[in-house]
Parts: sequence; structure tokens; C-alpha cells
Amino acid sequence: MKGNTNKTIGILGGLLALQVGLAAFLHMDRPQEGDFQAGEKLLVFATDAVDRIRITDDTGQTLELRKEKGTWQLPALGGFPADEAAARRLLNRLADLEKGWPVATTAGAAARFKVAAEDFERHIVLSKGEETVAALYVGTSPGLRKAHVRRPDETEVYAVAFNTFEAPARADDWIDKRILQVNRDELARIELPDFTLVRDGENWRLADLGEGETMADGEADNIAGQVSTLTVTAVLEEPPADAGEPLLAYALELKNGERHEYRFYKTEAGDYLVKASQREEYFKLPAFYVDSIKNSERSRLVQHEAEETPAEETRAES
Repeated sequence: MKGNTNKTIGILGGLLALQVGLAAFLHMDRPQEGDFQAGEKLLVFATDAVDRIRITDDTGQTLELRKEKGTWQLPALGGFPADEAAARRLLNRLADLEKGWPVATTAGAAARFKVAAEDFERHIVLSKGEETVAALYVGTSPGLRKAHVRRPDETEVYAVAFNTFEAPARADDWIDKRILQVNRDELARIELPDFTLVRDGENWRLADLGEGETMADGEADNIAGQVSTLTVTAVLEEPPADAGEPLLAYALELKNGERHEYRFYKTEAGDYLVKASQREEYFKLPAFYVDSIKNSERSRLVQHEAEETPAEETRAES
């Protein structure tokens, strides 16, 4: 009888141990409900206090944005202007992230979701001078427009509304791509290879508009829109060695008297480049822009008054 009792106690002890182990397993990587507060921010910092943004990607490439005299710049490109809107957008996105429920809480989970110190998709560090004000590891994606993230000072992993492409680590992704654009309303003269347009009040007319010619609706406005919204895709750190002669050149004059000259090239590798008189750098740009301007013809800008036919002349005389 005593043996049966001991056997029963042993079975019950085993079951108890199994329950304890199962409970531990079920609670593994799970958050504690008492730790969650609805709407709690993941990162707490003042966006206007940040003057350094450092982004490292999964290849080890690191990019730094630095705010100097109120504007964002790229030290890797000699202080070239960064896209102000893009920098503000990233800071605002990070400041708006909310914790939600953690998807994991153990130290081992960081590697599994690629938010570990030595294995991540992005490592973002925000600083004020030399002082770090916020940092974040961005890892795998649990779904559309979402990413797993972890703060370096916490073990909790969260799934938040963020994409790794919102924090690229290439300098060209952060340059001010509108650096060569001008205010369309300030344009006074457009000198293209085949013709010249001059502003006439709120409209455009050809400088050599002939007798019997009138301006075609919309064509000149389209050209003014194209030349004023030139968008580049990358900045060259050194002048190209194989640019050759320009394949296109034009000039813009502004109402204040400024004159901007643009020369376009095509390299042996097939890249299209532009050199503008107001900047020292050469820039890459899409081929379609150059092709579009090259295809601009004077004949598309004018329409001729129709000559009267003999029948119309006869009716007019009668």
C-alpha cells in the first residue's frame, strides 16, 4: 500500500513538473500584460533637438546626416544638401512609433527577428551633438508596411508600422534631388537649341514669332514646366572622365536677372549627366528628361493662320 502511495506521489510530481514546464514554454517570449500601456511611444525624443542621424544597414554601410546652421547635409558628399523633407519625415515617423504588444521579450528573440546588435536590417541612431537621444534596431517584416524593432536598452521586440526602405543607408538616396530646380513663376526666358521662349505677361511666346503665326495652346507651358522641374538622381563625387561633348545645352533666365546654363552629357557607360552653371558638381538624371527636351521643336509651338480658299474669297466679294 505504501508502495502504491509513493508511486502515486511520483506520478503527481511528474505531472506537476510537466505543467510547470508547459507554462514556462507558453509564456516564453510573451509580454506581461501589466507592462503594456496603450499609446506608449517607442522612442521618446524631441525631433527638433536632433542634429545627427546615423543609419547602418545589414551590409555594414553607414550613412550620416548632419544638421548645420539649420539645414541637413551629407558629410560623405562634402556637405552636399540633403533632402530636408525626407529627414523631417524620418524623424517624425520614428517619433510617432508606438509600442503596442511585444511579440517577444527574451534576449534570444533579438537574433530571430534580426534586431540584435550584431544582426539587423537597420541600426538607426539619433543624436544631439555627441549625445545619443534615441536608437533603434529594425529587423524582419511580419507583414506589409511593418517591421520588427527593438530598442538597444530593451529586450522587448515590437511589430510597428515602418519599412526599412524609409531609412536607406546610401547617400544618393538622401540628396536634395530638386537642387537644380527653379521657381517656374520666376522664369523670364528659356533658350533651347531650336528656339527661345520669352515671358509675355502670364503667357509665353516665341522670341521670333513670325507674321501669321500664333502660339499653340499649352505647348510652351509644358516646356516651362519641364525645364523648371529638373530632377537629379545622384551626385558625382568627381567630374566624369568620358563625358565628351554636350549632347544638349540650354539656358534659363530669371526675372531677377540670374542666368542658369545647363549642359547634358552621355557617358560611355550609358549614364546621362548634367552640369549646371550654379553648381560645381555633375549629376546623374533620367534619360527620358534629356530625350524629351531634345525632341522639343519650334513647329509644335506655333499654328499658322489658315489661308482663304477661292470659294471663301468669292463669297466674301458677293
